[in-house]
Amino acid sequence: MSDTEGLAALLAASRVNEVRSAVRALTDCGYVWAPLGGREANFGLVNIGSDPGLAFVERVTNALDAVLELEASNAPPAVVAELESPREAARVLFGVTEGRMAQLGDERAAALAARVVVAISDGSRADRPTLEVRDDGIGIAPPAMPQTILNLAGSNKIDKPYLAGAYGQGGSTTFAFASGGSVIASASADSDVGVTFVRYRALDPRRNKNGRYEYLARTKGGAVGALDARRVGFARGTLVRHFDYELTEYTAHAYDPTASMSSLLGAALFDPILPFSIAERRRGLARLFDADEPRIERGRFAALARAGPALEHRQSISFPFGRGHTSDVVSVHYWVLAADGDPLHPDPQHPVVITNYGQTHGTLDRRFIVDVLRLPFLKEALVVQVELDALSAATKRELISTTRDRLKRGGAYGTLLDAARDALLDDPALQAANTARRRRLLERQSATDQKRLRRRFMELLEKFHPGADPGAAASRNGKSESATASLSDGGDSAPDVEPLATQAHPTFVRIAGHVRPLQLSRGRNALIRLESDAPDAYCALHAQARLVLVADPLASLEVLRVSDFRGGRARVTVRPVAEIGTLGTAAIRLTDAEGTVHVDAAEFTIVEPPPPTPAEADGRKGMRLPQVYEVYRSGWERLGFDETSVSSVTESRDDYSIWINMENRHLHRLLSSVDYQEHGLVRMRASYLVQVAFYAFLMHDASPNFVQIDGAELDAYQRAELDRVARTVITSIASVERIDSAALVDAEN
Repeated sequence: MSDTEGLAALLAASRVNEVRSAVRALTDCGYVWAPLGGREANFGLVNIGSDPGLAFVERVTNALDAVLELEASNAPPAVVAELESPREAARVLFGVTEGRMAQLGDERAAALAARVVVAISDGSRADRPTLEVRDDGIGIAPPAMPQTILNLAGSNKIDKPYLAGAYGQGGSTTFAFASGGSVIASASADSDVGVTFVRYRALDPRRNKNGRYEYLARTKGGAVGALDARRVGFARGTLVRHFDYELTEYTAHAYDPTASMSSLLGAALFDPILPFSIAERRRGLARLFDADEPRIERGRFAALARAGPALEHRQSISFPFGRGHTSDVVSVHYWVLAADGDPLHPDPQHPVVITNYGQTHGTLDRRFIVDVLRLPFLKEALVVQVELDALSAATKRELISTTRDRLKRGGAYGTLLDAARDALLDDPALQAANTARRRRLLERQSATDQKRLRRRFMELLEKFHPGADPGAAASRNGKSESATASLSDGGDSAPDVEPLATQAHPTFVRIAGHVRPLQLSRGRNALIRLESDAPDAYCALHAQARLVLVADPLASLEVLRVSDFRGGRARVTVRPVAEIGTLGTAAIRLTDAEGTVHVDAAEFTIVEPPPPTPAEADGRKGMRLPQVYEVYRSGWERLGFDETSVSSVTESRDDYSIWINMENRHLHRLLSSVDYQEHGLVRMRASYLVQVAFYAFLMHDASPNFVQIDGAELDAYQRAELDRVARTVITSIASVERIDSAALVDAEN
């Protein structure tokens, strides 16, 4: 086989054995192995990533960048020089309204998505498929490949702010997860197509701690082999094909809403700059869905923006980040799904995504919803996106790591999470949704005698927590249970007020309420409520739209957060910082997507804040006393229970509840093993209930000590611990009741 035939066979290879045959032929023709990136010690750079799914996302990002770069190369240089971000490039170069996929029509989306195709084909095992990314972007001429796509930590994108890539690192991490190696081919508009193969080579462990990543080269200098692109039918662009890629968590059909390529990319590219296509080519799965055509992926933001009745609530809030860069702004977009378990949810275990130009750079597990926001009944319904697009480059460097699969955990990170938390706590609709779900759950449960349980709890608390005050209502983080914001205009904070009429673009904005001047308490957060005919999520969907508040005197009010419009209403959270008695004017400016500015203003006066609630004088430690509820089989689904579940604890601003599974397998075995009359069974149930509930209370009280542990791992530990407690309690009851312990042995034993 000639080298031309060998390169053609390598380019066409779809299985590992075909690759090996082609590589063998090329090495017989004199091809050699060159170190990837020109570095002998490259193992550490390639293995810097830890997640094979997120590593693969970088390949898709690179493909989208290639399409952007092609359009930029054909645009006037003066236009390209003004492009400051990938989203702006999508708007200017492709005509994508506001640079948002949610604004893209179906026909245009299909045309653009065809330019980047992600395909998944059969590999050696179900969890080791072949993954391919093909784009028709700018492409790379063969002589340039060693310095670009085969480089490590290159700098070819550093001076192009309109591209998402910046570090020259992310894409190479895929080689660490492709045990069968990777074929790479690329051609520019008028070049041959360069073809090579990347492999991992294990070295002598007696002399080398690690192996080396190498690519197949035509010469010792590292030049890759090339073919006539027209003769082999390879159009301009780049192909990367990974064999036996480690994809254990995403092996379902590519279009399945969970555990699939679609779920991976839809969440990791939450709001991509351009759409792309996903093609399922595995023989056993290809026809499981009706459509054989590639699926268009626009990201989860676009899907949620079009969700309609599937959404119970949606809102966006922007706030200045406040780390020395006055222009820094963070936006928080969030959605409450009408039904738990809706496939629109990107990942119920990690409902908070932190993105930069649509790509996810970090996530928070659902403890942020449960423990920080204290919205436990929304843990599977609330989706939050923290968008970093409008931060300065300096601030982004404090937050974003080079591999983009996690955020830096420095001071900026903590400040960001605190600000996002405060922004979400500002919205009364979230608390209302949480409360409504709790009430629906209570309608399905059988509640126990609360007075009796409270008395038993008080006895246990006094025994194990001397000096605790069960009547106090301190929060778990030590803050007041009252809302973080006060009303500055006497308006109603209820989320279900009658919506105002809206239009496609606003024609006015006004400060709501009739009390003038606004009475703002110094040093206390206050809401200034707005009304307009702007449609829902107007600012989130229109990048040019702006809603700002300017105070006169300028430094008299600190603007903390600005919400988007919903039902014709928005709100601005401010903190008065000027002296008491200061008189001023708050001017609100709404710039619409077409550049028209709408203005309204209201006078305000800064007044003395009301006195704080007197602190407890008896030295007793505040502690909330929970409600305890029995849960039977009919209530399992809503709480996610099964026969192995023992207990669940939910705590929010207006509720603290412990839910005990009264049909747990251990309790069921105890009650079915004895021939007691009803009063005896009631006695044993009550004993089990209060003991398990008290332990669940103690475990929940200690949970803030485990914030550094992964949420899924902590859940698994707590389930196992509660199961152990249930066994212990059952054994104790059996001893007191003098029941033969042999009757309680697990059926499986």
